[in-house]
Amino acid sequence: MSVEQADSLHVFDARSFAFVASYATGARPFPAAATADGRLAFVPGYSDGTVMVIDLFNSRVLQTVSVGIQPSGGAVLPDDIEYAVVVRGENRIAFINAASHVEVGQLTDGIGESPFSIVVAPNGRLAFVNNTGSHDISVIDLAERRVIRRIPVPDIPIVMAVHPSGTELWVSSEGVHRLSVIAIPEEWRDDPRKVPAASAPGSGVTEVAVLGMIHSGHRTSELWGLEEVE
Repeated sequence: MSVEQADSLHVFDARSFAFVASYATGARPFPAAATADGRLAFVPGYSDGTVMVIDLFNSRVLQTVSVGIQPSGGAVLPDDIEYAVVVRGENRIAFINAASHVEVGQLTDGIGESPFSIVVAPNGRLAFVNNTGSHDISVIDLAERRVIRRIPVPDIPIVMAVHPSGTELWVSSEGVHRLSVIAIPEEWRDDPRKVPAASAPGSGVTEVAVLGMIHSGHRTSELWGLEEVE
């Protein structure tokens, strides 16, 4: 739980609601996002332009990353490889590598005015950004890292959620006190995440894939057997 006026993050056990730990953060922390395994937390500091990376397993701050003017909402992307944060004052999305804790990319084309937060669809293919200044939603294809649609919504879309089924996007607009329910097209939902094509010789980009191996254990493992490896 980020406490904006106290510049701190409090961690509670989700089962017992018992207090676990507290961390000092950047100025005016906005909601934190965590990796799927619960190890890392990313906390945007709205007033000081930073994202703090916290190792929750070892109760320590790993890095404070400067990202720009007014970082607000963020989300950990599929596979826990990157954290995407909205840089509201610059109308862009910054991507931070979860391992190196450095900014590795950005998206500006198709992002509207005063973006506020980002949510990811259950299938991991789409992300949605609510632009509070231009009153619309930017739909991002995460595999291609580009905006594929801008959807107009009522004034000041401030909070979003994707239905667990992945079929609808819910958007609350505080300017008109209205909840908009937007159907997510089937072709967007059914198209699986694309596998990046191999880099062309001389392109200057090298892609490395890591395959976890357990040697002879593959012969007996029910989760990571020979068929899964193949």
